[in-house]
Amino acid sequence: MRKLIFLCLLGTLVTSCSMFHVHKVEVEQGNYMTPGMVNRIHPGMTDAQVKAIMGEPILINIMNPNVKSYVYTDQLGSNPRDERKLTLVFRNGVLQTMQRQGI
Repeated sequence: MRKLIFLCLLGTLVTSCSMFHVHKVEVEQGNYMTPGMVNRIHPGMTDAQVKAIMGEPILINIMNPNVKSYVYTDQLGSNPRDERKLTLVFRNGVLQTMQRQGI
């Protein structure tokens, strides 16, 4: 009888582990960017000036190397993913336009 009670308690303990919160890993990918960094960028800057602020872009359009995208995603466990994207269009090495998403 004691063995049966022990096995029932053990089974309950093992199956109740899902009630506890397990440590969730934070996954960060891409180019880290803050609103302050992005606000320093403006049309007329050279490619080198932008790289000095933002670093190397994570995405370069192979068909059009004048379009460069900086992407940053952050997700903690099963929480919604935070995504920021900055797309820059250069002409002759000079920034012409920029598009922000989530910044």
